[in-house]
Amino acid sequence: MTNRHLLPPRGLLIAIPILLVVAAIFTPLITSVMPPEQYDRAILLQAVPFLAVFIAILLAFISFIFVMANLLNNNVRANVHRTIELTIIGGIFAGLLGMFQPFAIELYQLGFLLLLLSTLGFIVWSHITPRYG
Repeated sequence: MTNRHLLPPRGLLIAIPILLVVAAIFTPLITSVMPPEQYDRAILLQAVPFLAVFIAILLAFISFIFVMANLLNNNVRANVHRTIELTIIGGIFAGLLGMFQPFAIELYQLGFLLLLLSTLGFIVWSHITPRYG
């Protein structure tokens, strides 16, 4: 019974593969119907596969947040929650420093990845309610 509550809403889980299939078949389908010179000028039609994949990724991330919140809500002590939150914020600052330093491209790349992962981690962690008491 607890596994049932861990799953995100069924609509999200159904929409993700549908959007990925739309992204995979849209361009070949449209280019078989539309002349190439007309398709080259149809910017909005060219954007459909990108938007479908982007929305599928967003829905997958939302599903991940939903599952993590259901798993961890009121299961993490407040002091542990705060320590992890401050560590993630420190990762964001370190990523910013890495990106805005003028010394090495490797530090820039590492800073970008650290900033990205820390930001995603903060988004997830901010949806988790600590246990007080």
